[in-house]
Amino acid sequence: MMSSPPSDRRERWWLASILAVAAALRLFRLGDANLWWDEALAVWAVRKGLVGATAWTAGDVHPPLYFWCLWGWAQLWGESPFALRSLSALIGTLTVWAVYGLGREVGGRRVGLWAAAFTAVAPLAIWWSQELRMYALAGLFCTLSWRYALQWLASERAGDRPDKRALALSALCSLGGLYTIFLSAAAMVAQALLVGLVWLVEGPRRRLKMLLRWAAAQAAVVALLVPWLAYSWGRMPTWSVAEPTSPWFVARLYGTLLVTGRSVYIEREMPAVVAVLAVLACGLVCWLRRRDPERGEAWMPLALALAVVVPGISIYLSTLPRSLFYTPHIEARYFYPFAPAFWALLAWAIVQLSSRWRWLGRALGMGVLALTMAYLPGYYRGHVLQDDLQSMVRTIISQAREGDMVLLDSGSRYPVFLYDYERLAPGAARPEFVTITRAENQLKASRVADWLDEHVDSQRRIWLAEVEVSITDPERLVRAGLAERLPEVASWAFGHNTLALYAADGQPPRPENDTYLPEYVTHTTLGGGELVGWDLPVRRLAAGTTGYLALQWASAPNEAVWLQVQAAGDRLVLRRCLPLAEGAVRMSQEIPFPAEWPRGRYTLSLTSAAGESLSLGDIRIVGERKVGFGEAAPVDASFDGLTLTGIAVDLPKHITGGEEITVDLAWRADAAVAQDGVVFVHVLGATANPATGGPLWAQQDAEPLGGQWPTTTWQPGDALLDRHVLSLPSDLPAGEYQLELGVYDRQTGERVTASTAAGEPLGDQLLWPGFTVR
Repeated sequence: MMSSPPSDRRERWWLASILAVAAALRLFRLGDANLWWDEALAVWAVRKGLVGATAWTAGDVHPPLYFWCLWGWAQLWGESPFALRSLSALIGTLTVWAVYGLGREVGGRRVGLWAAAFTAVAPLAIWWSQELRMYALAGLFCTLSWRYALQWLASERAGDRPDKRALALSALCSLGGLYTIFLSAAAMVAQALLVGLVWLVEGPRRRLKMLLRWAAAQAAVVALLVPWLAYSWGRMPTWSVAEPTSPWFVARLYGTLLVTGRSVYIEREMPAVVAVLAVLACGLVCWLRRRDPERGEAWMPLALALAVVVPGISIYLSTLPRSLFYTPHIEARYFYPFAPAFWALLAWAIVQLSSRWRWLGRALGMGVLALTMAYLPGYYRGHVLQDDLQSMVRTIISQAREGDMVLLDSGSRYPVFLYDYERLAPGAARPEFVTITRAENQLKASRVADWLDEHVDSQRRIWLAEVEVSITDPERLVRAGLAERLPEVASWAFGHNTLALYAADGQPPRPENDTYLPEYVTHTTLGGGELVGWDLPVRRLAAGTTGYLALQWASAPNEAVWLQVQAAGDRLVLRRCLPLAEGAVRMSQEIPFPAEWPRGRYTLSLTSAAGESLSLGDIRIVGERKVGFGEAAPVDASFDGLTLTGIAVDLPKHITGGEEITVDLAWRADAAVAQDGVVFVHVLGATANPATGGPLWAQQDAEPLGGQWPTTTWQPGDALLDRHVLSLPSDLPAGEYQLELGVYDRQTGERVTASTAAGEPLGDQLLWPGFTVR
């Protein structure tokens, strides 16, 4: 057996490496973002089954091919965000392979490899390879259609037997694109222009058969699309949300997306766009200066240019206001299916430069790769799952009774709620789900009253889920109408969404659903109670957000039990006493993680006064790196039941104006606190500050945890490590500075007098050594 030439082995190795990188980038944090409305709508559609999804898409604005694929994929791998989006990730990785083929067809293996590399790391390509939408599939079909169209056209021009297989594959891919998104027709228009130009330039008579073969293939595509058009024609809606926009804006947006993947603040990215377009122009100039006119290479870069420009014009025209079918806004996703042709064209330009100045071309190619990759950290930074509905859904299902109703006040946001409502806690019975309206229009009082009179039985329990309620019910008409008919017995807040239970018997909810199992099952005795499990749906949170923990008790504790949060090194940062209750209960606890806290792992546990303990696992906080918790110096100062036990101050190595200093205050509640206390931390200087008219140079006054844990709710034994970050003014003069600490009443503004444990008065402030500015 003959071995492959070294060049072939290197090429396969490079391609395999690029594909591996592409797959890794598309799978990275794939499930770490909530499904947005369009994604949830796709899941809602495929849950109807293959036939139901087909009928639904006929009444929507997109053809059914992607939904058919998604339906089969969900049957195989399930409905988790990672599982569902992995279909797009796979398609996106295959597109990298397809771009390699397109680039190789245009300019050989080096163009193919560069094109694959650019596509593998392009933020726009990664973005739409991680979305549960059809645009990745359309991009794959458009790229393959161009690859095989150029292969066929090259065989026609070579004078050999035409490659009819390539023409058939190109037509088949065009058909796939049209069955994925109608906008794919823009690629067919661009290909038709290319074939027409070749036909005219090389002689209409000489190339007549070529033109006829092309026309026959396109006619077959249209004929195979007709059945779907006939089925959906009378069902497709007509409405418009488009607004007039300028071609110049569309061009700038298109260029910014191709280079950076950014769709907002595009003016900031213009230098990067101009730099990449300059590389492309240099490659074109280099090719024009060296090419042999008789080689007839002009149509290859022309093909890629048409593949990029014609769809851009088509997108602009299709989003102009009109009265036929759906007219959308300009959106970033519409450009992605045609973007791979640009990356192939850019690769062609790099190879043209390399053929004249080898190392310069390679350096520019690596520079473009580095530039595009520099935008990836910002893209991934936003991939953090939020617990906006998961805990709400589990709260309902775990405490549901037979005959309950879930009423969603959310307008058209119902797919987002239903995604979690029908997926979480598989096997558990769940109440009937209804919604007043699925439209975007705001509700009217008469409509709400009529609906409630018809559907609300005075003996039933109604779970009211308000999800993005401000869209259709900003006046909370549904809540007000329910309150007139049934008493509200419980309510919960989950970020900006809320849940309330209305029950005729006036009884609070209990974990009565025997078919429901918590995420984490246990049988542990704590504080005289029996804990059977807990829910903690999200364990990776963005700094500045809140985690939601729900403890399910077969019998509630009758002695003190604390929830503890510890940072690295077992540093206690929060200790909160659980409320006492009777019988079987479900306790929901918010766990705030202020933006000022350092990122990293935090350990959760339950402890009782008797020394019993149960680990609840970890939560990981991600975001901008913050100063870690330092070793606290001990303090003995009690502010009317609230005791300051330690202070840690983090100072920059060389303090100048404009710096920040971090002050961590360790608090413990030794008794009930009568007032809502505000903690103040001030920086005082020896010289007067003209802005304040006194020695105050910086300050932060805040309730504990930014107001999320008022001191009047603290129980004896509660503890908190409260962080204060103070920004020093830029004109801070040289001199000595100290810290002033204390507490004042939020209502009256009166400072609270401090004392030691022995009762010795300390006054209404504590002065702490500060720093020197030289």
